[in-house]
Amino acid sequence: MANQLKTSEHRVAVVVAGAGARGGYEAGVLSVVVPRLREAGVRAPMFIGISAGAINATIFAALSHLPPQEQAR
Repeated sequence: MANQLKTSEHRVAVVVAGAGARGGYEAGVLSVVVPRLREAGVRAPMFIGISAGAINATIFAALSHLPPQEQAR
């Protein structure tokens, strides 16, 4: 049980909502947040989204192997 608590404390999920035009705003926010997460040592955050957020989440997850600045572009 103690091992589970230690590993779960270091997990990060990026959750983005839907709602059409909001997807553009979310992409802009993710372009700042994702590099900052990498700088903080978070290598593989979990991306979760619905509707337009699912598109953004899929793009960022698919590009997660790239350097953070390139991924954000």
